[in-house]
Amino acid sequence: NKNLQSEVFLVDEDFSDIFQFEVLSGDLQEVVTDKGKIALTSGHARKLFGYESPIGKVITKFPEKINFTVSAIIADPPVNSSMQFDGIFSWKNRPDYLTADRAGNWYNTFMEAYVKLEKGAAPQALTDKTEPFVKKNFLPEDELSTIILIPMAKWHERVSENSKFINLLMVIAITILIIAGFNFINLNTAQLLLRVKEVAIRKVLGSGRNQIVLQFILESMLIVFAAMAMALLLARLSFPLVKEIFDIELHSVWLT
Repeated sequence: NKNLQSEVFLVDEDFSDIFQFEVLSGDLQEVVTDKGKIALTSGHARKLFGYESPIGKVITKFPEKINFTVSAIIADPPVNSSMQFDGIFSWKNRPDYLTADRAGNWYNTFMEAYVKLEKGAAPQALTDKTEPFVKKNFLPEDELSTIILIPMAKWHERVSENSKFINLLMVIAITILIIAGFNFINLNTAQLLLRVKEVAIRKVLGSGRNQIVLQFILESMLIVFAAMAMALLLARLSFPLVKEIFDIELHSVWLT
């Protein structure tokens, strides 16, 4: 008798072919092809059924009072994904107002359509082929209607507005690096007299110009790598504090 507000997606049969969400139990393909079945994310299933196995359990969608059988459990979408949902079921379960005779015309574009192109396919070539479709289904006087393909990375950037934050952080990072560079030069300049004596002694002992230059380069590289290691460690330790202050979930990705 638990009531929860759930974000549930209506999807077609190709959903499991295009998106590789991890299936923890059950059959996702069965969910997206059959009527009356639903797949839940592991987090939402735990809210509904605790730690019991939800496969085969029945949940009711209100206010229509339509029953759905839980047939698959999938992993929670990553926090940085542009697709956030609690469950999915087949397009065959769509409400009556979305049937073909009631959904309206082609201007009723409230749904998102994802297309997976073959490797090496030209997106512009596919876009050009949609022109006859637009001319056939849209009014002749509507010359502005067109179909465009947006790469998934750009779509994610548009939805999340990450570009604004990335550009801001890049400006801050570059500014910090410039200041750090000037400080590094000033520190080396302050030690100039000591280093001049060191260089003079090394030359007397037989060191060449290239050896001395190599020593300075290696010393600078060691300092840079040590600073980088400390910066990465401090950044990783600051994740909980950033989450608490700004309510942002951060994840570190070292290799891609």
